[in-house]
Amino acid sequence: MSSPSRNSRVTTPPGSDIEDGSGSVEDSVSCRDEFVRTTEQGASLQSLADLEHYEAKLDRRQGLSRRHWGLGVFEQQLRRLATQYENVSPDKAAVVEEIRHDFEALCLGGDSPKNSGYENREAMKGHEQTASCTFRKLGWRKAVTLWWREFVRGMVPALPYHWRKDLLPEIIAAIALSSITIPQALAYAALAGLPPVYGLYAVLLPPVIYAFLGSSSLVIVGPMAMPSLLLGAQLGGLPISDEDKGSLAIMASIMVAVLYVGLGLLRFGWIVKFLSRPLMSALLTSIAVVVISSQLKLLLGIDVKSSTLVHEAVVKILTNLGQINPYTVVISCIAFLIIFGMRWFKLTRPYAALATLVTSISLGYAVRYDQHGIEIVGEIPRGIPIPFSLFPAQALWRAHFVSLIPTALLAGLAGYLESIALAKKIYKDHGGRKPISPNREFISLGIANSAQMLLGGFPMMGSLCNTSAALMCGGRSQVTAIVRSVVIAIVLLLLTPAFFYLPEAVLAANVVVAVVKMVDFKSPVALFKMMQFIDFVVWVVTFGLMLFT
Repeated sequence: MSSPSRNSRVTTPPGSDIEDGSGSVEDSVSCRDEFVRTTEQGASLQSLADLEHYEAKLDRRQGLSRRHWGLGVFEQQLRRLATQYENVSPDKAAVVEEIRHDFEALCLGGDSPKNSGYENREAMKGHEQTASCTFRKLGWRKAVTLWWREFVRGMVPALPYHWRKDLLPEIIAAIALSSITIPQALAYAALAGLPPVYGLYAVLLPPVIYAFLGSSSLVIVGPMAMPSLLLGAQLGGLPISDEDKGSLAIMASIMVAVLYVGLGLLRFGWIVKFLSRPLMSALLTSIAVVVISSQLKLLLGIDVKSSTLVHEAVVKILTNLGQINPYTVVISCIAFLIIFGMRWFKLTRPYAALATLVTSISLGYAVRYDQHGIEIVGEIPRGIPIPFSLFPAQALWRAHFVSLIPTALLAGLAGYLESIALAKKIYKDHGGRKPISPNREFISLGIANSAQMLLGGFPMMGSLCNTSAALMCGGRSQVTAIVRSVVIAIVLLLLTPAFFYLPEAVLAANVVVAVVKMVDFKSPVALFKMMQFIDFVVWVVTFGLMLFT
């Protein structure tokens, strides 16, 4: 038997009890119980046909539901959701959960979904249930449970979560993602002028906090290239110990956190609307070029000072070509061959990163890199630091507070622009339970960065590399980020001695592979060919300013 179409309606015979408003409370309770069972069946919807069949059941109860529960507008919303399901294909679970959310709101006697644009608003008048009546009919335990569930879902956008179905794939995805995050975190810590272990400290707490507060259910928080490079340029020239540099990195994270929370509370998320596509393309491309130029010295084994200016970095490399270490060049070539070779055989990037890691470390134990002048990570302290043990001393804070402010501002703004662009792109390509909120992103990233004062680290934002790798591995929620933090904590407690012979050239290769996908020279060419000269000039000027200033 075919289900009725979405536009069909079940008419009520004139003079019936449903039309004239008569009927007992027992009928209302019976309708409510049957409607609850129908709604619970909605959790197992598998296709649009099921959704139409579910909607048809609501059609057969439209009169009684309208009179007792104010569900005329609820029915209209169900039709709207069915249309969205057909046109833009949102996640089926998200559709069902939104339906259940509105029904439970009506059960609790709260605000019913009677926004502008819905029909039959007159049918709502005088027929909404009060909270006290709802508590008597549902029972206070069930009513409180429904209220608490909706409260938690409102506070944590990543919920609801299907534990039985998704937990095991998420754990597997998190373990695979860790094989990318670990070498990348070590590399970005070195890029920031910090001991490599600070990269592992940095990815413990912020991803977990963002998982509960962030507006995206798919973006994974991790280290980013440009903030790390800016921080490294600031810390590299300071004549202080590595421990003090780590403390200053915590200070920079706190400054970024204050900046983000302040902008979020002041609702400055509207500035994102003025970021055009040419501007974002030029920003991301320039960041990628700057980072790649900064990694050339590690790929070639040349000992020169890092620079955020591309022309200075290139000049330093060219004037010191005689220092090239051939063994380091061989290791770099092997790393690139493994990464791109496995892609040639259509193996996903996590497997390539894991193969590169295992091969380079095994080769190091066999040939002893340090005996051939190859720079290695060296000894990484085992264990997780005591909370607040790495917090900067008062004297260090006072001495460098003012000088860190410009670096923190630039790193924070550059990181946020890249992070919000990533979140919007992921939402556009893969959907999500809720739209991206720029103001909520400010606040959630700010609170996440404030957690660096506990265990140490440097500023963290939404990571393109980690997010794309998580999606590639099968991660579909923030549970992947939480499990990844647990895996890295286990590595810190048990496995850090294994990374002693990890070459810095391999870390640099991972950084280059991570950022090379951000390079976009096709956009300015297309803008010029289409004679969009204003956008073309915006792209060129932004790209030049980022490279040479």
